[in-house]
Amino acid sequence: MHRTYTITTIAHLCWLNMRLVVEILTGKLFYVQVGDTATVLDLKKKIGAQEKLPDDRLILLLLNTLMNQNEASLVEYGVQDGSHIYLFFDNLRDGLTRQFLSSISELN
Repeated sequence: MHRTYTITTIAHLCWLNMRLVVEILTGKLFYVQVGDTATVLDLKKKIGAQEKLPDDRLILLLLNTLMNQNEASLVEYGVQDGSHIYLFFDNLRDGLTRQFLSSISELN
């Protein structure tokens, strides 16, 4: 069977070109697909929708780097296809979790 793709279809397929592994503290792993122009906020929204979590309380780490600039592109943080992102959740909204993770990332 021969399949024909339109330019729009090809552009859409190319846009979703990074498959990321996301790990929650519980050890649960799941995958998220985003485009290479996606921002940190785009990723948080995608994770929030997929896992039914409020995206404004998500904290993301790549290796030892806190991804705390929502407007920054994922590529700016060094995210690439297959990257492993650690997901934390700010339960209390008091900023202590974010502050703790920030201090850890500054040590390295």
